[in-house]
Amino acid sequence: MRAFATIKYYNPANADPALLAGLARVVITHSQMDEVMRLTIKDLAGISITDPGYDRLVKGGAKDLRKKIAKKAKERFPDIPELHHKFAGILAKAEDVTEQRNVLVHGIWTHSADDSQDQGPHIRDKGLRYPIPTLEPIESWERAMKSVIVALNTLRNAIRTAQAT
Repeated sequence: MRAFATIKYYNPANADPALLAGLARVVITHSQMDEVMRLTIKDLAGISITDPGYDRLVKGGAKDLRKKIAKKAKERFPDIPELHHKFAGILAKAEDVTEQRNVLVHGIWTHSADDSQDQGPHIRDKGLRYPIPTLEPIESWERAMKSVIVALNTLRNAIRTAQAT
């Protein structure tokens, strides 16, 4: 029989306030990135947010939204593989930062555990252990999310311009 680990949870009251502020920015920026992905799907589908099918079309989490963008881009612009590649690059970046955000938000922040081999404070997620990040990578993930937002908005503007002509 496998023994359970005794875990001492990380106390966020002891965390650097700048680190916690960085985490909050990542959470908020990720939500904004999800919304821009929803708007990208809308633009690729050629509908408005008041369309009766909008909510159903854009329903889902980040993974679902990325898949829908790739699918809608291929449906809308089947003869422009460069555009598909551009979306693929942006969506790969979005996937990477979403994974980082998910570890931060959904992982278990621990101070120590008896099965950690003196690992010290870390985040446990899906059987893996990650060190508690410093502010530098958190700010990097935030910048990456913002760059995804800018890139998607740039493509959305191009799509809307193409629709108008």
